[in-house]
Amino acid sequence: MRKRNKSTLTVLFLIGAFALSGCSSSKISDKITGDTDKAIEESDSKAKKDEKKDTKKVDGSLEKPNFTANLEGQVQYVVGKEADPLTVEASVGDGGTISYQWYSNNVNSNGGGEQVEGQTQNTYVPDTSAEGTRFYYVVATNTKEDSISKSTSATVEVQILPEGSWVEDGGYKKYKLQDGSFVTNAWKDIGGKHYLFDENGNMKVGWYQDGNGDWYYMNPDGNMARDTEVEGFKIGSDGKSEDKKKAEQQSAGQ
Repeated sequence: MRKRNKSTLTVLFLIGAFALSGCSSSKISDKITGDTDKAIEESDSKAKKDEKKDTKKVDGSLEKPNFTANLEGQVQYVVGKEADPLTVEASVGDGGTISYQWYSNNVNSNGGGEQVEGQTQNTYVPDTSAEGTRFYYVVATNTKEDSISKSTSATVEVQILPEGSWVEDGGYKKYKLQDGSFVTNAWKDIGGKHYLFDENGNMKVGWYQDGNGDWYYMNPDGNMARDTEVEGFKIGSDGKSEDKKKAEQQSAGQ
């Protein structure tokens, strides 16, 4: 549509120019419009030929890629930890070119999955940013001239596990990591909340003063309080209570 609008403006301009020279505007218009339409048709025809040229057809007689290194089994990673690359390898003996496309699925099937955007190499590092289970597979394509043939790999199950789990021990809550150890003497972000654990791995609750003299309040569920007021003391967005700190200093005669 834009081409034709632009061409129409050109026609009107040329008609005006030729009219000044005494030529018949109708003849000029017919001539220019005809030439313009012809040029558009030729351009459209060329575009269709180029499009057809880029189209590959599936050829059942063309050798299908043979997976010499395939996917299988199950792998597990802790959420947020970098995974090892998944790897496949396919080959053909007819001189064709092999290309790859990775797919992700929520069921154990090497069909009906979603393309993993941009993953067209023979290796892929799965995403571990969120907990859950995904199945991956690869479609290998043999391209020879204008023909293609495809083969699909087996699947591999990738489980992204939580970093740890809560356990009860002697009336205290602890956070046990996947390696069997406990979080001890440290702050820990779990599920978007901030927790504190003592040297025995016990989750702390109530008021807590760190080595810098700053005061924090750990809610009954262990989550650090923010932007609130506890026992008349204001607590900031960083979890610190300047009110509590000043009161304790005054009480100690500092």
